Amino acid sequence: MDDYFLDNDLIIKLVRYGLIDELLAHCCSPERCRSMAVLATAQWVCRNALEKAVERHGESADVLRLFESLLAAAEVVEPTAAEVANAAALEDLASELRLPLDPGESLLAAVVAARAGALLTGDKRAIIALEALVGRASQLGSLQGRVGALEQAMMTLVMHTSVEDVASGVHRAPAADTAMRLAFSPPPSMVGLLSYLEYLRGLAPQIMISADSLCFEAVSYDRKNAA
Repeated sequence: MDDYFLDNDLIIKLVRYGLIDELLAHCCSPERCRSMAVLATAQWVCRNALEKAVERHGESADVLRLFESLLAAAEVVEPTAAEVANAAALEDLASELRLPLDPGESLLAAVVAARAGALLTGDKRAIIALEALVGRASQLGSLQGRVGALEQAMMTLVMHTSVEDVASGVHRAPAADTAMRLAFSPPPSMVGLLSYLEYLRGLAPQIMISADSLCFEAVSYDRKNAA
C-alpha cells in the first residue's frame, strides 16, 4: 500500500472546504489500496490555522471535528534523522537559488523521496521550487512523477461526487484559495480547474503526477470544445 503524504496547506484547504472526508473515502477505499499520511507537526500547525479561520472568517467550527477525523484516519509520520538532514540540505540549496521552499515542504519532500507514495501539496510555489531543485539535488531524483497538486485532489473529488458538490465546498471558505474560488465561480464547471492544472503541470512537468486526477482515471471532458 502506498501513502499519499499530505502537506499542511492542502490539509487546511480541504478541511475548510468540508471535503477531506470525501477524499479519504475515495482514495483510501479497498479498491484504491491507498492510505493518507501527515507529518507529526501537522497536528499543531493545521489545528492552529483552522482555529484562526473560524475566528477571522466566521467559518464553521465543524472544521476542527473534520481535522480530528483526518488525524484518526491518517498515519502520523515522524521523519528519520537522514530525512531531516536531507531536508536541511534542500532548504540550503533552495535558499542559495532563492527558491520559495519552506521547512515544512522541504521536510515532506525529503520524506516522500525516501519512501514509497506521493506528495500532495496545495502550495504551487513549492511545486515550482521542487521542479527547479529536482535536477540539482540527488535526493530528489525519485520524486519525479510523484507530486500531486490541490487541483488534482479537487478533480478527483469532482469525478467522484459532482462539480456542484465541490463548488459548494469551495463556497464555504472562499478565502482559503483564490484560484479555487475563481475556478468554481458560478456556473460551476471543470473549465477553470483544468486550466489551472494544465498551466501548473506545464511549469513542473518532471515532478508532477501526469494524470488529471489522483485515481488516474480519464476525465470525461471535451477540452477542445470547452467554452
